[in-house]
Amino acid sequence: MWQLFVLGSLLAYAFEGVIDKLALVEDRRIDSLVATFWRVICFSLATFCLGLTGWLGHVQGLFPPILLPLVLMAVVSSLSYTYVLRRLEVTGIGAIGYLAPFAFLFIDVQGLQLHFSLAQIAGITLLVLGGIGFIVDGTTHRIKKEFSLLVWGALLFQSIFSGIEAYVFKSLHVTQGITGVTFFLDIWMAGGLVLLLIIIMRGKFRLLLTTPAGVYVPPIMLSKVFDALGTALWTQALVLAAVSQVAAMESLEPIVLFGVAFVAQIFFGYRVRERFSRTHLHFKLVAVCLLVLGGFLVG
Repeated sequence: MWQLFVLGSLLAYAFEGVIDKLALVEDRRIDSLVATFWRVICFSLATFCLGLTGWLGHVQGLFPPILLPLVLMAVVSSLSYTYVLRRLEVTGIGAIGYLAPFAFLFIDVQGLQLHFSLAQIAGITLLVLGGIGFIVDGTTHRIKKEFSLLVWGALLFQSIFSGIEAYVFKSLHVTQGITGVTFFLDIWMAGGLVLLLIIIMRGKFRLLLTTPAGVYVPPIMLSKVFDALGTALWTQALVLAAVSQVAAMESLEPIVLFGVAFVAQIFFGYRVRERFSRTHLHFKLVAVCLLVLGGFLVG
């Protein structure tokens, strides 16, 4: 059952990622700090509305003190996401996350005393190898040049933050019964306030209501509806499975992202800026095969 939650979240995240990319490409005049703020606010609003339905968890009046450091990390993670979103293909944004399952597997086995079969460990390995295929240039067979040290640092931070979120949520869910909706609403509403203070301090408040912002917000609101749904499904998976298993399944994300980006760019003409030449396409298809096999073994 948890696999279905993960796959559902990946599909939602794929639509989110493609729309996020399109929104930034549509009008490059949007300030990165402003874009980050509106993305966080739209996500908070979408998450709150989802919580009101009670479908994947109710909104609770909780804010555990342990979330305070996560709020600051969330702000940095969101700003770094904006940075890499401007520079990478959507299938490469989660690149460093393909290595995360190894770290989470070690934590689950050594720290939480969980046990995995050889097939599951082999599956995680294949998922990682397949994911790495999406950061290698199909023509030169080298790491794509846009993966600078700063980009790698941003991706690494996002991966670490995602892992911390997962383990903290599991702990709070078990000890305090906190729902995924409440957990993320607490973090990102507070994160939005921090971003607003930064915007005011940097004298950019007027940029929140400019024409570029007006063009940017509508598609981002749609994107964050998918984001909120994907996040709620992800937390449901975490309730039912180990973090390393969920992280391994998340390595299937390039398949879903690739499919959504391909349809959006080739069939509908949207400028996703994904590379779909024959050489790149063949190379990515090999990576997809590894991901499919790895996902089968992990499940």
